Amino acid sequence: MHKAQPSLQDYRGSAPFIEEQTNKLIQDYTRTLDEIGNLHKEQDDSLLTFENTLKKLHIQDGEAANLSAQITLPAMVSVDKDSRDMSNKCKKKLVDFWVGIYSREDVYKTLKQFDSKITREGVQLPTVEDKRLLERTLKLFERNGLSLPKEKRDRVIELRTQISELCNTFERRLNEDVTTVAFTTEELDGCEKEFIASLAKKEVDGTTKHLVGMKVRSDDSIS
Repeated sequence: MHKAQPSLQDYRGSAPFIEEQTNKLIQDYTRTLDEIGNLHKEQDDSLLTFENTLKKLHIQDGEAANLSAQITLPAMVSVDKDSRDMSNKCKKKLVDFWVGIYSREDVYKTLKQFDSKITREGVQLPTVEDKRLLERTLKLFERNGLSLPKEKRDRVIELRTQISELCNTFERRLNEDVTTVAFTTEELDGCEKEFIASLAKKEVDGTTKHLVGMKVRSDDSIS
């Protein structure tokens, strides 16, 4: 059984490091997809096993998910603008890549061939969880249009890519938002004194006001 190796993630990577890790993730994952996708070309489906199809795909998926957190989190938490910008750029690149994974016809064909093989031969997967994983994985491909004619499939991919781009743009703008609202001390009645004292101040029409941002700060508590 494959056991994931524990790792300590560093989310303070520089812009070049984030870009390097993104390229590594995509290269490693693409290589795995190519290896799985090439299996369906073989005439003898006896070469298809749980280990070199479904299990191989999801081990790589888990490793990629772990690494992607290290790549994308700096967009929301890094104090370095270059790192935030690169993280946002790489997040967009990864989102496009994720869409492409479950749109790969060759990988889908391999998994369908493996599914047909175990059904025909009455082979049981190692666990009931593995059986459900195979069913859910095939559905992920089919939700990306792999069971549709090519013209409709291409349209599904186009729409999913557009949605991902809009989500990424919205999230980036939300993270970079620096909007503040000015309140007098009286208008902040009920807030903790420490919180009020921590706010930046601004003179508005001769009155000192406190600037409250739109984001929940790590030291704010909600009761």
